[in-house]
Amino acid sequence: MTSSRPNASVFAAAIAIGIASLAFGCGKSTGTTTSTGAGGAAVFCKGGFIRMVDGKPTCEGLCDPSKCANPGNVCVDNFCALLCTTLADCPSGQDCVAATEDGMAMKPASVCAPSGKAKIGLPCPLKTECNGELACPDGSSCDTTQCGGATCAPDPAACAGVAHCVVGKCASDGSACVVPGCDPSACKPLFCLSSGIGDATAFCTMLDCQKDDDCGDGFWCAQRRDAHQICGAPKPDPNFCGTTTDPCVDPSKNAANGTTFAQGSVCAERNQCRKRAQCDACKTDNDCALTPGTSCAGGFCAFACGGDVDCANGFQCTSGHCAPRGGSCQTGSNFCDACRADSDCKSGYICALVDIGGLRACYPATVPCMVATDCPVAPSGANGSCIAANKSCSFPVNGQTNLAQCFCGNTGEACFASGDCCSKTCSGANVQTLTPGTCM
Repeated sequence: MTSSRPNASVFAAAIAIGIASLAFGCGKSTGTTTSTGAGGAAVFCKGGFIRMVDGKPTCEGLCDPSKCANPGNVCVDNFCALLCTTLADCPSGQDCVAATEDGMAMKPASVCAPSGKAKIGLPCPLKTECNGELACPDGSSCDTTQCGGATCAPDPAACAGVAHCVVGKCASDGSACVVPGCDPSACKPLFCLSSGIGDATAFCTMLDCQKDDDCGDGFWCAQRRDAHQICGAPKPDPNFCGTTTDPCVDPSKNAANGTTFAQGSVCAERNQCRKRAQCDACKTDNDCALTPGTSCAGGFCAFACGGDVDCANGFQCTSGHCAPRGGSCQTGSNFCDACRADSDCKSGYICALVDIGGLRACYPATVPCMVATDCPVAPSGANGSCIAANKSCSFPVNGQTNLAQCFCGNTGEACFASGDCCSKTCSGANVQTLTPGTCM
């Protein structure tokens, strides 16, 4: 009996880090047979799997899930494959893709497959895990250490009929490798995005991405503040921009240098791959898979909710998902308007986190004050807070929760001052006895 596999172009490369790299979970190969079939025709590869390699049929023993390296694997295109529900189920460097299991039932499945991307997203709690890791400008793999420095060429069996296949074999010993996406001369180093040694959320990422696809599933190409000074521009404020001893940079040389420098509202800006988090733009649930509990709702990553109490500071429960109280993740360029990057804000403002919760809003980096009324007014109607230590304006603070709050959320709960209420009227409060009032 001749066995053929549909959908080979979808999943000819079902190998994985943490599964069995290019390993068949095969029974005994039947090889080429010369037995006579119906009508006297010779039967080729009886009971096996025929794969076209370089235009010629080759016979493989059938993949057997029980003989795969990991329990729970299935066979897809005669390779062992790891089942997945979302991108988060797959190791770094792999995507969760649609496929069809081998067998007569042709059961639909989602399995982990090599993405061909560099190790963007690799955890780096020690801040050293990214050392020596490289990426091509488009985010594809650029591992120059595999194969002992020898050539990694596409595997003829796994890549049969598949364009841009990344499943490779080392020319030296035939071991599995990932086909590089560019010439080694174009490779650039990854760096660890971390708050310090021991940061459990730290991960390897890439600078100077051009588009979201350069970063891989679950990531987007984000503009972020950079410590470099743009040549001819004022010296950046280290309090907001950070510091570097590097010389100034010229954005007109971006194309030649492969960089993405630009002058932002306060600091220089430079693109980098970031994990999509709450309020980041998305098209599918898979875009949000690296932030557990979120899905794509209304064009942004959002947590599910049953009521406002389930949502973080600055968010409210709308149609079963936590949505920004301002109605959008990007509402404008003025004080306290929701934003995703500094470029969303007007000159002198940066896009900063509004306390805990993940909402980002335009923050006044250069507005001095003596009292709160010197500060601009937020969408909630409240003036910004004046920080006595450096006489500068900050986000308004809710007197009840002591959390920064740009958008009003108190329509009836306890209050201590009229400014705590959306109605601007708080009745029955007694600050001396700490008795809260009610928003009218």
